[in-house]
Amino acid sequence: MSEEPLDPQFLEALRDALKHVALPEVGTLTRSQAIRDLGMDSITLVEMVIILEENLGVTLEHSDIDNLRTIGDLQDLMRARSQSH
Repeated sequence: MSEEPLDPQFLEALRDALKHVALPEVGTLTRSQAIRDLGMDSITLVEMVIILEENLGVTLEHSDIDNLRTIGDLQDLMRARSQSH
């Protein structure tokens, strides 16, 4: 069974955010990919999430970020928060 692809709008915003935190060459991104595998420390992760929030018009809580494990988790959380506002 193949993995569901990332939403194109989210993927574009994620790639933009990664470029802004000096991680421009991350290769293929998948839902199951662990965020820690992108080579970010906790500060860089927060910076990336702030850029994503601005690009997608979504606000996350700091506690939300602590529970993120995969890129799919991040996309699902962004989607859920955008629908709750």
